[in-house]
Amino acid sequence: MNRREYIKQTTALLGYAVSSAAVLQLISSCQDQTSIGWSPVFFNEEQASLISEIAETILPETKTPGAKSIGVPQFIDQLYAQLLTEADKKNLIEGMNTFQTECIQKFKKPFTELSKDKREEFLIAQDEQSPKFPISMWGIMLD
Repeated sequence: MNRREYIKQTTALLGYAVSSAAVLQLISSCQDQTSIGWSPVFFNEEQASLISEIAETILPETKTPGAKSIGVPQFIDQLYAQLLTEADKKNLIEGMNTFQTECIQKFKKPFTELSKDKREEFLIAQDEQSPKFPISMWGIMLD
């Protein structure tokens, strides 16, 4: 292994360690919020509802808790509020608006009003249409 490759891998491992501690802190703060009721920090109520339904569609409640039960929407809200730049926040909101517009064009209803099957169908179609990117962390491509 050459020195450049060693530094690259060490940096990635350090990033994993630092980011995992930050993620755990965010998760614990979100869990505290769920016990008193959730008020979005970054999203408005409509956007928070959309994020909640997308998350619950991906991770539904079964014998184990679903996304809503474990605070995934609150975590996403906190994460985006704290980590995204203003330009990224604007792009995210524009993307959410496009997502909702495409859903209404296809089903004549917003995502939050679709049946479980239609939600899954729409999310799968969106995933298939989206470009695929290699996994990276802070600009370092991981194999």
